[in-house]
Amino acid sequence: MLTRIMTMEDPSRRDLVLQLYQRYKRALLLYANSILCDQATAEDVVQNIFAKLVERPELLKYERPEENKAYLMTMAHHMSINHLRSAGQETPYDESLDADCQDGGNVDDGLLLREAYRFARDLVETLPPLYKDVIFLRYIKGLDDAEIGAIVGASVNNVRVRIHRALKMLQAVAREGGAEHA
Repeated sequence: MLTRIMTMEDPSRRDLVLQLYQRYKRALLLYANSILCDQATAEDVVQNIFAKLVERPELLKYERPEENKAYLMTMAHHMSINHLRSAGQETPYDESLDADCQDGGNVDDGLLLREAYRFARDLVETLPPLYKDVIFLRYIKGLDDAEIGAIVGASVNNVRVRIHRALKMLQAVAREGGAEHA
């Protein structure tokens, strides 16, 4: 990919794409892999993101380069979900929250972690997609409200409201079904 980036004619565009590649390649790979749970496919997604930027560098914000991270994450999100849909999978959350995709510690810790992930996955699965997305991006991916808003196409205030409502829903479901999982 570096060779392809270096063939870009405009030096300012080339420098920005190269900088973004070096800075965010790993984060994009981790994010795509968390959705796809397949390292090779995640690598393909990241390569496709930067291939698209080499072909169409006007998609980037040169006057506000700090906003490109959210755009790149949005691209990774959409490309990963599109891949899942084309493969016949309805939602990425079954895969991304699955403990089998995580590295475990010792056996006891691994069992506890798997059980906690299953419980969390089951709770999150009860949420409507509108709320499921923001919970995933906040608590699994660790994004802030502005980054989440850029990815889901909502204002920062709307993201905060969605997170608040989702947490209230999760609390209610956990109280109702908590005894079943204990």
